[in-house]
Amino acid sequence: MLVRGQGNATLPKSALSDHMAESEIRERIVELLGDHPEGMTILGIAQALELNRNTVTKYIYELSGAGILVQRRVGSAKLCFIPNPHTAKDAIRSMKTLAGM
Repeated sequence: MLVRGQGNATLPKSALSDHMAESEIRERIVELLGDHPEGMTILGIAQALELNRNTVTKYIYELSGAGILVQRRVGSAKLCFIPNPHTAKDAIRSMKTLAGM
C-alpha cells in the first residue's frame, strides 16, 4: 500500500513512520485520541494514522509512561484515551522543547 508523505512523495506504508519525526507521531496520536474521548484501540489508532501497529504500540507505551494517556480494558479490548486533553497537549509541547525542536 502506498500513502502520501510530506510534499508529493508517495511512500510505502511501512516507510511512513521512518519519514515522520517521532514527535509528530506522538502529537498525531494525542490529537486523534483527543478527538475520540471514548478511547480507541491500538489497531484503530494505527489504521486511522496509517502506521504500523507495532510503531503505534511503541508510542502508546511512551505516552502512557509519561502520564499523557491511559489504557483501560473494556471486555477483551484495551482502549487508549486521554484523561485530560489540555494537559496532554502541554506535555507534548514540553517533550518537543526537551528534544530541542
